[in-house]
Amino acid sequence: AMYKYFKNPYFLRIAEHLIGTTELSMHGVYNGRAQPPHSPWATPGWHQDSQFWDEDFGEETDKARKTHVLTLWFPLHYVDEKSGCLQVISLEQTKGQVFPHFPQDYDNTGFLGMDQDLANSFPKEQFYMNAGDALALSQINLHKASNNLANQMRYSYDIRYEATATRTTVGKKYGFIAQSLEDPDSETPMNEWVKRRELFINWEKENKK
Repeated sequence: AMYKYFKNPYFLRIAEHLIGTTELSMHGVYNGRAQPPHSPWATPGWHQDSQFWDEDFGEETDKARKTHVLTLWFPLHYVDEKSGCLQVISLEQTKGQVFPHFPQDYDNTGFLGMDQDLANSFPKEQFYMNAGDALALSQINLHKASNNLANQMRYSYDIRYEATATRTTVGKKYGFIAQSLEDPDSETPMNEWVKRRELFINWEKENKK
């Protein structure tokens, strides 16, 4: 079901437009998230997604961190600043910088981020969203979720696409070619992606021991 979901034509059209190619791959990392209410410990601070890649995947390089990876984030219900909406700092504000990461009790939380005081010095926007809305981010957009002060769990997904020609190491190892109009036969079949997904799950289990 997830394989078919990632190949949804609506997602692929958005990725085509924002990445600038019809030759698209699904990145190796995606997440279904449940943010508990009244649990600041479960809410990462300001971060760039690329800050996780060289920490979790030692094969990543500085070049790969700067490779354009599109994230589509979407909630499964209405969210605002009291129920876990996303806060984002634009690339215009940061001038496209890739910031060094600062571990935030990483061994216990799995969170990385940047200097929070520096991040808070930038103007930011909050995005109130409904089910069916999607927010597009690059791998270097600074972002964080607001604390969930509602009396219910906040559910969301984040999925990622990249150009097949410039796939990151993570994408090559754990993702799959989702669309190719130039060579449809090169699209990764479901059974092959399932094997790669199992590799990722096994890596994750080993890494968390």
